[in-house]
Amino acid sequence: MKGFDYVSPSSVEEATALLSRNKGDARALAGGTDLLIGIMAGTISPKLLVSLKDIPELRRIEKKKGGIQIGATCTIFEIENSPLIKGKYDILSQACGLIGSFQIRCRATIGGNFCNASPAADTAAPLLALGARTVLQGPEKEREIEGKDFFVGPGQTVLKEDEIIKAIWFPEEERGKGVYVKLGRRKAMEISIVGVAVYAIFDTGKKIKDVKIGLSSVAPTPIRALRAESLLIGLKPDNKLIERAAEITSEASDPITDIRASKEYRKEMVKVLTRRALADVLLSGNP
Repeated sequence: MKGFDYVSPSSVEEATALLSRNKGDARALAGGTDLLIGIMAGTISPKLLVSLKDIPELRRIEKKKGGIQIGATCTIFEIENSPLIKGKYDILSQACGLIGSFQIRCRATIGGNFCNASPAADTAAPLLALGARTVLQGPEKEREIEGKDFFVGPGQTVLKEDEIIKAIWFPEEERGKGVYVKLGRRKAMEISIVGVAVYAIFDTGKKIKDVKIGLSSVAPTPIRALRAESLLIGLKPDNKLIERAAEITSEASDPITDIRASKEYRKEMVKVLTRRALADVLLSGNP
């Protein structure tokens, strides 16, 4: 492991300025559950680590701008147990509870989980289903990116070298219901083979006013099943409609074969899990 310098700024402005001055040689540090492993393995060799842990505004979960905003350094455990998240947005709480061990959840952060850009990230599918946007801050300006556009490839995002994720934001809905379904080879501390998240909003006639389907582990990046969503919106759900939406969702997936599962198995499981998730959300008594 190569040596590096460490600084702990107290503001977002100071952090981004440090990243800008040391562009290419600096990395932002939040929980460090992925970054520090890479440093110890020698696959990542920054000259400077800029810690975000002492910046208070990055550690808040709050209502903001008509939605829920989760600061980038909020831990997975804090999100899992947040009163603002549990219940109404239990889809995200469920997913957070499935990540790693208790110790990892107390250390890992939502910003780090997003920045790592793993196609299998458990928080990605439910946040895509909630219509999340990433709030990015650079040395000169803030910008927002739709969650589905943040990931550009395995381990790759639109985040610039002198930017940090400031927060994850998603709209606050009155009549929403969601579920996250994960398939793994074990029941705990497992990277998902397939992850499916569904979040729906209903009108007064119990038609589907809006629905979003997020997928993980079935494409180079976490994705939305946009065609399936379009099929469902404006209709009253039934088993035939759900079956067709599940088929279209499977068609949208582009998985690989690896040590955990084959491409063909993953595509079939996308259909099975999407069908189950849609039935749970759309048929089991909508709000």
